[in-house]
Amino acid sequence: MKLKTLRIALSLVVFLLLSSNAFSGWEQVGGSLNIDPNRDASYARVYVLADIPYVSWIGWNASGYANVYVKKYNGVEWVQVGDMLNFDINQHASEPSIAFKDSTPFVAYQEGTDVAAKVFVKYLNGSNWEAIGNSLNVFAFRGAFSPQLSIVGNVFYVVFSQDDLSWKKTIYMKHYDSSNWVLDGGSLNFDQDHNASAPSLAFSGSTPYVAWC
Repeated sequence: MKLKTLRIALSLVVFLLLSSNAFSGWEQVGGSLNIDPNRDASYARVYVLADIPYVSWIGWNASGYANVYVKKYNGVEWVQVGDMLNFDINQHASEPSIAFKDSTPFVAYQEGTDVAAKVFVKYLNGSNWEAIGNSLNVFAFRGAFSPQLSIVGNVFYVVFSQDDLSWKKTIYMKHYDSSNWVLDGGSLNFDQDHNASAPSLAFSGSTPYVAWC
């Protein structure tokens, strides 16, 4: 059995659990993933496709802005997959969520801060990350945060939190209909007077389950 975990400090490092039926220790997989070894990394997410681990995360650049990256382990070292995902290198990007359709990686993430934060989904086309549709934001002038991406068959789903018109954080889910991001139902909040954040999405067949706090 092989499991993966992540340790975040100054460097982003992946460890492999060496185990058959019982725990036998952790072994580091390759070196640090950081683009700049002198700058922090955070929000790491791992996905394993055909025994190849992929990691999405954010790393800070020399100007102090957070950029989203993806790397994969080729058996020897971690190699970058495409360029950074940010539309604007001088805007913060954060909380990437990675998933695959066949062999193509897709990443949902937020870019911008506060009221300017928008959620996007991009996929790797050759060596370039290209957007699927426009921003998923329900309200154009409210920030959206913490996207979680899931792919079921040929349909892309994203659950996320966004400030509503009363500045309360609200959970929404959208799916992509080949042309646009379509809202699935309305707010998931039990009470619109209370904030809801940090959603998590999973499916049983075609039925979505969402947890949040």
